[in-house]
Amino acid sequence: METIAINGGGWANASDFYEAYLAAVGAPKWHGRNLDALWDSLTGGGINQRNPPFRVQISGTSEMGDDARKMVTRFEALISQARGEGCSVEIALLP
Repeated sequence: METIAINGGGWANASDFYEAYLAAVGAPKWHGRNLDALWDSLTGGGINQRNPPFRVQISGTSEMGDDARKMVTRFEALISQARGEGCSVEIALLP
């Protein structure tokens, strides 16, 4: 399984998360910046240049701002839900 490694150590807010994640998966410029859009591109496929199966590895979680950490927690829940529905995607959060 491919690993998409992202360093979130300098993230302050959700916008920082979206910038890094969407760049890492090769999302088109028109990709939405909300959980519904992430869900669609993860479970529907064909939107981003990199599609599941993959593992998203986010490092620097202990250095993130509170807003960014909350966004990562919401993303982690989305990944868990997608896995529960058969999507071959994983997440690893590293300090």
